[in-house]
Order: sequence, then C-alpha cells, then structure tokens
Amino acid sequence: MNATLRARGFAALIVGAVVVTGAAPSPTAATGSTITSGPKTFTFEVLP
Repeated sequence: MNATLRARGFAALIVGAVVVTGAAPSPTAATGSTITSGPKTFTFEVLP
C-alpha cells in the first residue's frame, strides 16, 4: 500500500475511533489494534 493511502487510512481510523469512543485514542495503545465502527472493522499497524 502506498504511504499516502496508508496515512489516509490511519487518519480515518483515528477519526472513527473518536466518533465511537468520544475520545482520541493513544497512538501507542492503538498500534496493532482493531477498531470496530458500525459495519466496518479496521485492523491497522504502525510500520517501523
């Protein structure tokens, strides 16, 4: 996946997490986690 799409996907995950939880998640805690938002499940990773 190219870096731009990965970055956009990550930003969308953070926004989705804020909508679901009402608070911004910690980037460290979010690493390698899965967020379920409505009908969509996102699994993401932070690459070195």
